[in-house]
Amino acid sequence: MQSQGSSHNLRPVFAVLLAMAFWGMTFVWVKIALRAFNPVSILLIRLVLSSLLLWVIIIITGKYQKIHLKDIRLFALSAFFQPFLYFLGETYGLSYVSSALGSIIISTIPVFTPAGTWLVYREKLGWKNLLGFLASFTGVVLIVFAEGNAGETSLVGVIMLFVAVVAAIANALTVKKLTASYNSFMIVTVQNLFGIFYFIPLFFLLDYPDMNSISTDPRIWRNLLALAVFGSTLAFLFFTYAIRSLGVNRSSIYSNLIPVFTALFAFLFLGESFPFLKIIGMAIVIGGVLVVSLRNAGKKSATFA
Repeated sequence: MQSQGSSHNLRPVFAVLLAMAFWGMTFVWVKIALRAFNPVSILLIRLVLSSLLLWVIIIITGKYQKIHLKDIRLFALSAFFQPFLYFLGETYGLSYVSSALGSIIISTIPVFTPAGTWLVYREKLGWKNLLGFLASFTGVVLIVFAEGNAGETSLVGVIMLFVAVVAAIANALTVKKLTASYNSFMIVTVQNLFGIFYFIPLFFLLDYPDMNSISTDPRIWRNLLALAVFGSTLAFLFFTYAIRSLGVNRSSIYSNLIPVFTALFAFLFLGESFPFLKIIGMAIVIGGVLVVSLRNAGKKSATFA
């Protein structure tokens, strides 16, 4: 009985580790897909496939909820931040920088989030938040310098990735109001639907003229499918399962592993280099995020529907 209990307790840990591995791998999948598709095409295909899967899961699990008209504006606003602006910043950013650097910058979201809550809700900023911010900023500078010397990065890519960071924070602040009325499945699914409508005009404006030379490489399409199935659907479901047992804050601590997974996968599948300065910068950033995450872990965890 004791071994069964231990196995049961380990399930949410395995689930959250799988979620982080999938999210870490998305940076590699995007880099591979960018060899044949423009960013908007990748995002539109990813959202359409993920939305179809989520609707199937919602119907099977009975998670469907009716959307109230008064909340449509809030859904539209949150979807503008994420997936629309977030994925644009992330995907375009990855077309200029390495996948390892991209995951490192995205991992600073919990570090910069307190600044957003201070601006919107006037929540106080603690010294650990400031320390985490300074450490993460210093680490990113070191990584940019290391990759810049190797010709692997550009300022444009870094700026685009920080646009994604800001968009993710804005989305979290906006979606906070929706969590009181809707479960997480419905929120993400409706956001994806709005995101599809946001991306369609950009697709016809930017990518449609090149669709006559669409790639037939099965490897590219496998990566697109993996982005939708693992990165946008299963990772979310595994993370939600973990949250129910571990809580939001404890589960979020594992996000520090995303850059580690990405660095490993990028080395194995993309042959990205790892100079010593880059390793030091990654360690500093992860340390800064960990400081903020451990501080937040001490607070009361919220529940996820």
